[in-house]
Amino acid sequence: MQTWYYSHLGERQGPVAFDELQALAHRGELDAQKDLVWTEGMADWTPSGTVPGLFASAPPADDFNPYAAPSTAPGDLLAPSDSSGALPEIAPGSQPLAVLDCLKRAMALTWRHFGLIIGIGAIYWIASIALSFGATFLGGSTPGIASSSEEMTPLQAVLQLISVVFSIFLNLGLIRVSLHLISGQEARVGQLFGEGDKLLRSLGASLLYYLMVGLGLMLFIAPGIYVALRFGLFQYAIVDRNLGILESFRYSSALTANNRLNLLGLGVLMALIILAGILPLLLGLFFAIPVVTLALPIAYRFLQFGPGALQDQPGTTVPLLRGNTPPSAP
Repeated sequence: MQTWYYSHLGERQGPVAFDELQALAHRGELDAQKDLVWTEGMADWTPSGTVPGLFASAPPADDFNPYAAPSTAPGDLLAPSDSSGALPEIAPGSQPLAVLDCLKRAMALTWRHFGLIIGIGAIYWIASIALSFGATFLGGSTPGIASSSEEMTPLQAVLQLISVVFSIFLNLGLIRVSLHLISGQEARVGQLFGEGDKLLRSLGASLLYYLMVGLGLMLFIAPGIYVALRFGLFQYAIVDRNLGILESFRYSSALTANNRLNLLGLGVLMALIILAGILPLLLGLFFAIPVVTLALPIAYRFLQFGPGALQDQPGTTVPLLRGNTPPSAP
């Protein structure tokens, strides 16, 4: 009997028989777009909706509507987009990243949503600064003054760890807000604090990522830069596709294929934009930081959907991406 494995909420499950997979699909416990499956003879994990008969042959139920079979080919790490979306996903690496166009789009969206971005950004920075000062105060240090002659106490170490974890938690929320904003979906302050279910995966992935980058930097710098460019979109994959640790690295690796030098160029230009924002008495940062914050998620969507990710529906200010936001996104 052929056995199958499947991933659900980033965790691998199995082995199970095919009829058990059908039962999961029937009960709505298997997502055709996000949950991956694998069995012996398959080259790679593939979205469950691509398996013939898995959903269509499930027993009918009054409250069950089978997912339409997506067009993503087996072995393609890219999960299919919402069937109502206006844009199809492109093959990884098939389109060179339009760096300047991504930055122009980031500037346009910053002007369009400036008040909302500043409001959400203010909450983000207030939360970050409040935790940092709170941890410093409870640790018995003077805010803004570091002492190199004193060893860190156990309490200070714990508080520092909490600060790092909270920063990653906030960053996941900021990614969600950014993806909603550039996709024409509603962006809310509450989304900053709504990605807690992905925190443990992100912590593990972040630890692995920075270990790899650090090791690469020690090996003549260039390997570290390569690792950073290849796997740097892992947090976007976790938030956007709800992937596990290794799956998010594989997704980022596939998505950045043939575009790692372009991503490096984007990073350099983002740094220059921040520098330009510092020069006019720091006031330019109120515009530069939002532009830079939106530039990378826009590049991420470009790598998924191509040039259409930078466009609005004709005659409107509604992004073409609006129909491509995964339906499970909060």
